[in-house]
Amino acid sequence: MKFLFFLSGEHPTLPQSEVKALLKAQGIDYSVVEIEEQVLVIEAEAEIEDIRNLTEKLALTHSIGRLLFSCDYDEIEEQNYNYKFKGSFCVRIWRIGSVSVKASYLERYIGGRIADYGKKVDLKKHENLFIGIAGKKFYLSEHLASVPRGEFEKRRAHLRPYYRPGAMHPRLSRAIVNLTGIKAGEFLCDPFCGGGGFLIEAGLIGAKVYGFDIDDKAIKGAERNLKYAGIYDFNLEVEDILKLEGYNEYFHAIVSDPPYGISSSTGGLKKEELYNRAIEKIYKMLKPQRYACFIIPLGDELENLEGFKVVEKHYLKVHRSLTRVIMVMKKWK
Repeated sequence: MKFLFFLSGEHPTLPQSEVKALLKAQGIDYSVVEIEEQVLVIEAEAEIEDIRNLTEKLALTHSIGRLLFSCDYDEIEEQNYNYKFKGSFCVRIWRIGSVSVKASYLERYIGGRIADYGKKVDLKKHENLFIGIAGKKFYLSEHLASVPRGEFEKRRAHLRPYYRPGAMHPRLSRAIVNLTGIKAGEFLCDPFCGGGGFLIEAGLIGAKVYGFDIDDKAIKGAERNLKYAGIYDFNLEVEDILKLEGYNEYFHAIVSDPPYGISSSTGGLKKEELYNRAIEKIYKMLKPQRYACFIIPLGDELENLEGFKVVEKHYLKVHRSLTRVIMVMKKWK
């Protein structure tokens, strides 16, 4: 069966990588069939409910559907529109990129073709939704579920009890957490946890979260933020990660956005030294064959990655003079 992921498009590489990482974490075997700017089509022998449930964890996807067809625009009339479903339906078209096709025309045309087989159109209270994506090609899918993206807006940093400037948007935090392949019931660590943004998103998908920070104010703030988000199964400690004892090969995933700015606390170390020593510690704490995400400014090279394989890099432009690199690393020995 083929499934279409309608990606958010808010970053050029992260949305598709998040989907792939989550599919792997959930044990869903798949192959990529088609991909373009905001479209990822996979083929998988999976239960529809298992695919639908991915929307509870994804952040950088709008919706998931069962692909009915994809074609060039001059082939739309040739497609089969005799679909089996009960109840009323509606067709919605989304344009991506610079396509000039009229969405309203396609909605009327496809809706009419489906209605020709005795199906009832209801634009307001429909029981079935068909979503067309108009990009370089045209894709039509039977809607399965939407990602509740509005919930991430409710968790933005300035709305939490404890606010730290520069905190990531919750959608981005969730996507980075998903890149680690963490699953419900597993242990995730943030060794520079700050206000707990990563911990919140990991806790909401069922991970047991551990946060460390050299700043006791940050740890107290992270505790308030976690409880505010409804997460109570956590472990927070005021600790310098470089001096932390124990936790050898303890964590299934580690995600870290270490200090990089003038106002950030680096414990008196230059940031390059901090990053390289932190990577050594993260290696010891992470279980073999598992993943860590480490975020550094572009241009700050890591000297010692022995034992790690960098499997992905994503570039995040913060402003004109700062681009950050999200490194996804696998501990291979």
